[in-house]
Amino acid sequence: MWEPTLIAQTANTVIATLASLVLNGYVTYRILTNHNNLTNYQNLLVGQAALYIFGSVICLVANERMNLQMEYMVGYPFVTLNYAAEVSIKCLLDDTQIAQECLLMIFNVHRVLIFLRQAVTVLFGLL
Repeated sequence: MWEPTLIAQTANTVIATLASLVLNGYVTYRILTNHNNLTNYQNLLVGQAALYIFGSVICLVANERMNLQMEYMVGYPFVTLNYAAEVSIKCLLDDTQIAQECLLMIFNVHRVLIFLRQAVTVLFGLL
């Protein structure tokens, strides 16, 4: 049940989640406490950090892993999930990862527009 690779994978998941929560929580805290009115750029940063916090928690709950026999597993060995719960967690995890990628793409386009043309950034913010 608890083989060394499973222990290492679980520990890695917990450590990565804690690091993500601390880093993104700190970014959000600093932006929100230092600024009363947020710019579009700061709103994107706060939104991205909040989405990453949510995604980190979902990754911790899902505990996706693959063992040395290339078997894909979701969940923890000490918690049994029914099929509907497992599928729901997988869908939520996939949707969260897609949302993170889309927000990262929007963030990068916004950053390029800031450097190229400041006036276009306002129109992009309205979208």
